[in-house]
Amino acid sequence: MIEITVAAEGQEPRLQRFDGPRVAIGRGEDNDVVLDSKGCSRHHAEIVREAGGYKLVDLGSTNGVLFGAQVVREVRLADGVAVTIGEHRLTFALPEEKASDATVRMVLGKLPPAAPAPAPRAAAAPALYLAFGSGEGERVLKMVPGAEYVLGRSPTADLVLGDSESSKRHASVYARGDRFHIVDLRSSNGTFVNGERVRREVAIVPGDEIVIGQTSIRVTDQIDDLIDRANLLERTNLGVLNLPRGDEAPTVDGRPPAGFPRRRFLALAALVVAALAAAAGLYLGSRLGSSPAGPQPARPEGTDASAPKLVQVEPVASREQVFDLSGSGTVKAQHSVTVSAEVPSRVTELAVGQGDRVAAGALLVRLNDRDVRHQIEAARASISAEQVSMAREDYRRKERLFNEGAVVRSVFEQAKNQYLTLDSTFRSTQATISQLEEQLAKTRVTAPMSGVAAQVFVAEGEFVGPGAPLVNLENADEVLVRLELADRDFVRVREGQTVEATAGAFPGETFRGEVVRLGSAADPVTRSFEVEARLANPELRLRPGLIVTLRIVLDRGRGLVVPADAIVEEQDGRGVVFVARDGVARRLEVALGQRLDREVQVEDGLAEGDEVIVVGHDRLVDGQAVEPYRR
Repeated sequence: MIEITVAAEGQEPRLQRFDGPRVAIGRGEDNDVVLDSKGCSRHHAEIVREAGGYKLVDLGSTNGVLFGAQVVREVRLADGVAVTIGEHRLTFALPEEKASDATVRMVLGKLPPAAPAPAPRAAAAPALYLAFGSGEGERVLKMVPGAEYVLGRSPTADLVLGDSESSKRHASVYARGDRFHIVDLRSSNGTFVNGERVRREVAIVPGDEIVIGQTSIRVTDQIDDLIDRANLLERTNLGVLNLPRGDEAPTVDGRPPAGFPRRRFLALAALVVAALAAAAGLYLGSRLGSSPAGPQPARPEGTDASAPKLVQVEPVASREQVFDLSGSGTVKAQHSVTVSAEVPSRVTELAVGQGDRVAAGALLVRLNDRDVRHQIEAARASISAEQVSMAREDYRRKERLFNEGAVVRSVFEQAKNQYLTLDSTFRSTQATISQLEEQLAKTRVTAPMSGVAAQVFVAEGEFVGPGAPLVNLENADEVLVRLELADRDFVRVREGQTVEATAGAFPGETFRGEVVRLGSAADPVTRSFEVEARLANPELRLRPGLIVTLRIVLDRGRGLVVPADAIVEEQDGRGVVFVARDGVARRLEVALGQRLDREVQVEDGLAEGDEVIVVGHDRLVDGQAVEPYRR
């Protein structure tokens, strides 16, 4: 059983319990765990039961699964392990008690309609084989109870299908009791058994035909006399089983001559394989016999020392590497401003639409200015400069006549008062006109900077008051991206380091920039540090709000790498690999770095030239005899 606690900001945490081989997580209502986050894909991830526990697998989602501050593709689950998907945090627990009939199965959305119960079918054999192809290109997968097998286009699948119409992880097969079941992993093109589409899962028995994309897969419980070889390979991703077809035996070019009985050929092939094994045993025995006495490697109980397991090995290589950190962040415009109204009026003209690019000083919105213009005209008509000038001339003339004794004081005082009154009125009117002209200018709202009208808040005819937002402008010629890093990663980042950003909306494109700011303190809740990078965006393709994956280039140099297929277990930066040494498998714990395509950096635990086992390492134990080969 597995318990999942789902928490999101503003929501109560919800506990869900499941007891089954697979749990689907995503935004669609047909998932077992339904998340309503916009950062979550419709089918985002799934939990798969495997030998010894559970693991969470990302289904190629856009935003990925965050484990701490790192984007991961797989996480092995244990008590207390937590991941982040979109805006949700999922915490896992693995109770020790067995599931009972009282197990609660809750989901956040609606459950899909129950699939009709399959018709009773004959019991399957203790082991089944899936085979497709023909001749030397035939591939066979042996399935045994207690294990689960993945079919699909992914190179890590147990049965790898070279079919472009199949999903990376298309379907899986597992045994429940004495029956084998095939489960469709919500693939786009569907999985078909005997012409019927698999809605959720269906039992399979010998004689059934499975169709995935354009690949037809046969279900059988016998592969003539080659079962022993199939037992050796166990899974298709441990090697390709090439089955000869027809009653023919091989010639020089690898094809049997006509008329050679197939069973005689198989018997002859078995004798040849036995002879080669015997010769190898004699050779190894002679080498061991000539070696100095000393403690021999321990072999697991029940292991036949004379029958080493066939494994494929690859050498540990040293390569030129780029050491980097990555994380997801949201694009934000470097400059953003919201233009608001300064005077109360009605919108008479909207000169910009959402998404339009405007230059600094361009008209955005025009408000009704009729009342202000009428007030200005009335003020200007009430008194003029000419009236004041004429009153001043009359006052000075009568002042001169008064001084000459030509007029009495009362006439002089009357002219003086009239001039002072008109002059005061004129000055007051001019101040009023200036204020009205300022209001008139504010009815014409212009862009304070060049940019894009990211949002328009008003429409023509709408009345707005002072402070009401009109248009939001964003200058996105350069954009900012913020991401959070754990302290062990944050201390490796410096301002000016090169960054590369990719977005799911633009596959195959890379946007470059640099780190411009480092956070001064950790977030008190997440205990992570903020890093801000600036990206060039001359074509305005990176729009604010877009989610991108940011890669910070820390350093370049040489280092050791191993194929990703060599990692048997992985958790908290440590991994386990098997190394072939002196004819036995040695289990080593190594310190892992970052993933590089299909390889993984190894920081400690291996040396250049060590031969790691990449195929055949499942069910190996330390000290088991192996027979290595290279592709």
